[in-house]
Amino acid sequence: MAIEVGSIKVSVPIEGHKLPRDILPPDGAPGSAKAMITLQVKSGEIELSAAIKAKNYRDVLAKVDASQHGAFAVLQGKLCPGGIIAEAGFAVQAIVPKEPKVTSPA
Repeated sequence: MAIEVGSIKVSVPIEGHKLPRDILPPDGAPGSAKAMITLQVKSGEIELSAAIKAKNYRDVLAKVDASQHGAFAVLQGKLCPGGIIAEAGFAVQAIVPKEPKVTSPA
């Protein structure tokens, strides 16, 4: 028995250094603020694609690059037929190194 749901949401963590930088239109070029880019992600046999505003993607890259220890960009949206992520957007999670455990003398 399948449970009927309104939509399936996906979150795809992407290591910040893996985000392509050469897919953006030149900054300041006519129409670049409203330009859309298509981002494709793959895991094994599963391939998904999402349309993202170029301006938002630039913001994501800036946040990832500003993170001292690196960051993950989390691509989020609704999964649609054909492997399309609709209403796609990003959240950026900075990597915070774990502090070493301090042991007290016995």
